[in-house]
Amino acid sequence: MPAFSLWGPVPSQGDLCVNCRQRPKYTEQGKGPHPYCGRTCARLHAERGAQSRYQPHRPRGGASGSYGSNPARIGKGSLHTPYSRDLEPHGTTFIKVSSFWSRQWCGGGRPRIEKILEVVLPSRHQTKQNAYRDELRKSGGFEEYQTFHSSQCICDLGVKDTNLCDWKSCGICNIIKSSFRQLACGETFYNGRQGHGIYSHRNPALADRFATSSTSSPYRVMIACDTALPTAQKVRGSFVGGQSQSDEVVFVDNPDSMVPSYVILYTL
Repeated sequence: MPAFSLWGPVPSQGDLCVNCRQRPKYTEQGKGPHPYCGRTCARLHAERGAQSRYQPHRPRGGASGSYGSNPARIGKGSLHTPYSRDLEPHGTTFIKVSSFWSRQWCGGGRPRIEKILEVVLPSRHQTKQNAYRDELRKSGGFEEYQTFHSSQCICDLGVKDTNLCDWKSCGICNIIKSSFRQLACGETFYNGRQGHGIYSHRNPALADRFATSSTSSPYRVMIACDTALPTAQKVRGSFVGGQSQSDEVVFVDNPDSMVPSYVILYTL
């Protein structure tokens, strides 16, 4: 299931971009839909076609140089690694995500969203996430919730570009690149009240307590996720089979439950 679907209308398969298969095709007024969701996917699809015509297929390298004092970063051009890209501030998706985030914020401070980055996942990550949801569907169904997760972000993600760093201690970038299979400092789970697993919140103000940003970045950073829970877990505060959701915390013990959809850069 594409991450976009939880933040807006669910497009049919025929209406999805032929390259990423995640976002709806761009529709130009008076001319109808284009094959792609935007210029980036059109370019990537053309590059992939050229690659297959002129040389044997092989994974394209992700390292694209250096960024200040950071190590090599994963560039936007990779077809086989996750990457992030800016959302247009006045675009429909930006408005939907920012409005939901603001409505869910229940706590002190008056946060202001400065930027939102869309996370684009490779097919191998989507395959695992969809397979897990198929298992839940066969065993009684599932519900998906929009939750928020914060961690330390030691790079300048979103300040000058949207590339992901390779620092092992950068929780935000490691989570995006691995789809929650790799956390900060090589950890694969958190140890909390519910045990070993991954914790997120339906209230972004609660997730903000765990946000730690680089001193050179003006932003606090948070990941907006699509989190699948078994249908039986709709009862508030229940805990069965390694899944739990309540007003305060959402816990899962399988990283495929969570899809990192957007990165929210904000100030308090």
